[in-house]
Amino acid sequence: MYKRSRMKKCISLCIVAIVLSSNIVAMFTNQAHTLAAEHGNLLSNPYLAVDAPDGQPQDYVKDTWGSHEAVFSVEQETPEAKFLRTQVSNYDDGDAKWYHAANSLDAGEYTYQDVYRSSVQTHYWVRYITAGGSVSYAWIGHADPSADWSTKSLDFHVAEAATNVSVFHVVNSNGYLDTRQFSLRPAVDAASCEPELESVITNGGFESTCSSTGGAIGWKLDRYGAITADYRLSTDAYAGSHSAELLVASAPAGEAGLTSAPVSVASNSKVNIRFRYKSSVYLYAYAEIHTDEGVSYAPLTSVAASTSEWSLYDSAFLTPAGASAFVLHIATSDLGQINIDDVTSESSELAGTAQFDRPLVSINFDDGAAGTYRRGVPLMNQYGFKGTYYLNGSTIDTPTYMTRAQVRALAATGNEIGSHGYTHTDLTTLAQDELAENIDENNIVLQALVSGGVHNFASPFGAFNATVVDAIMQRHTSHRDTSGALNHKYDFNPAHIHSKVITQQTTPAQIRVLLDEAKTQNAWLILTFHDISTARSSDEYTIRITELRSYLQLVKSSNVNVVTNQAAIQEIMSQL
Repeated sequence: MYKRSRMKKCISLCIVAIVLSSNIVAMFTNQAHTLAAEHGNLLSNPYLAVDAPDGQPQDYVKDTWGSHEAVFSVEQETPEAKFLRTQVSNYDDGDAKWYHAANSLDAGEYTYQDVYRSSVQTHYWVRYITAGGSVSYAWIGHADPSADWSTKSLDFHVAEAATNVSVFHVVNSNGYLDTRQFSLRPAVDAASCEPELESVITNGGFESTCSSTGGAIGWKLDRYGAITADYRLSTDAYAGSHSAELLVASAPAGEAGLTSAPVSVASNSKVNIRFRYKSSVYLYAYAEIHTDEGVSYAPLTSVAASTSEWSLYDSAFLTPAGASAFVLHIATSDLGQINIDDVTSESSELAGTAQFDRPLVSINFDDGAAGTYRRGVPLMNQYGFKGTYYLNGSTIDTPTYMTRAQVRALAATGNEIGSHGYTHTDLTTLAQDELAENIDENNIVLQALVSGGVHNFASPFGAFNATVVDAIMQRHTSHRDTSGALNHKYDFNPAHIHSKVITQQTTPAQIRVLLDEAKTQNAWLILTFHDISTARSSDEYTIRITELRSYLQLVKSSNVNVVTNQAAIQEIMSQL
């Protein structure tokens, strides 16, 4: 039995901003309303997304009896995240509650769950009405006061078929109760829905289902924070008949995703994780590793949206000493939809060392802004650093961007010039001929300005899919992303070189941690900057020269070797 615990993490991502119209948001919200029933929830409208004609949440009833004053309201933490409030004062006797309209249930075991917060102890009751009209009540538990949102699950028994069953979460003292995210499901037989511990991910194709829940055996929805999400099995599959479709209907804060059943693993092993995905939002993965000492976490790669085709996710992690099992988390914290299929894991003993011969740092500047040349380059020269500059040919010699003469001067003084596409366009939106033209046209422009060729490419916005990467790698040595991860020997892939984007929210402490990790792991760290200004800019990717100086000083003080991307790749490839 492996106890799941929450990963507390801070993942910095540079992704394509996805702007959803109000119609799309409404679509997601309505889908979330229906998904629960499809996935085994017997309660309609579990997230209060649909209103009745009177403006109250559809299928929910407010009720009070006894001597007290009760105020009922529907509150919103965000435009999409609602909850029900019951406030009681001047209490003498009785109770007050919101509850879901009655359901007809067969005889059997059931599990009720809600998310609540309250100032007082509250209680749960079940009301049964049989076909013959007899009414009975059963107390099934209580919930302690909680200032934070807490999840409460309770099981109850239906002895005979009942035409009318309702669960009441009641307030019977002075105070308040807030509730949301309601579910009523047949009680799960864990033995029938939890697979045996295996050495590979079980049911990665989502083909085997649990009869009591309708979900995929070995997979669970996992969420925390103020986020509304559910998942179902979809017929839009990469292979076989099903994929897992995660739908996030509101995401003011928190994380939602799918978690695998535990997978057995040996200490000091390399574990490759691969799956296919289509998504309207970025996603990331991490491994929850169970060891003799407790639980640790290994972050994996984050990827941008890929809406038009199935893309391959390919990442890896190392298990520490004492490791016995891991749980895979595939998640997002954004509003949208993700389809996942063909999830696999492969463990192997490390052949030789898992580290590069030495740690490396590369400093990148994207877009070719004039401020980069006027302010960034002189500062780089002061520290004796050479950088890699990813440029768009269409902006060279235009206002606020570098000139041809400046690009030539950069290359002539030992800096590397890389390609960023002819136009700063989301390459995943282009047809194949347009994609090829965008890459080729930029190579023509840049190769006319530098000697020795243009070897490396960085996708604008960090947006890519399998088609984009294939087109890039046909013409270049590497493709750089903006995932925020370090580059390690055990999973190095020139088609997916990782970099950390520096924004106005980045702190010196974060850079110091990355440098320390690069040193202890003999990893390759890439820091990606954009424009450099003298004052605070409204563009979050433009930082002040004083901030750049502090980051470069940290790099200098770390004593890690600073090289261009091409020099790092040449050094690394000789070690593989």
